[in-house]
Amino acid sequence: MDKIFEGHSGDGTHIRGVPLAFARLLFCYHKKNNEPKITSIITGYHGNNTLKNGMISFLKDEFRLEFIEDKFNSGMIVLSEYSH
Repeated sequence: MDKIFEGHSGDGTHIRGVPLAFARLLFCYHKKNNEPKITSIITGYHGNNTLKNGMISFLKDEFRLEFIEDKFNSGMIVLSEYSH
């Protein structure tokens, strides 16, 4: 936990806000605990979209989920197709 919330990642990709590692763990926690279907994720758009792009890549690679950008909020990704 301390490593995830360090102030600097060491590779120059740290942005203010939720670290990508924590966002991934939080998504996995909700998925594992059979939370209601997740239809969107708020990532923000600061830090050159580091968190948003990281989450999109993670969800595609690990869960084969596809997202589109919300047309009214570029800091939100919307699940375009949900598969269990």
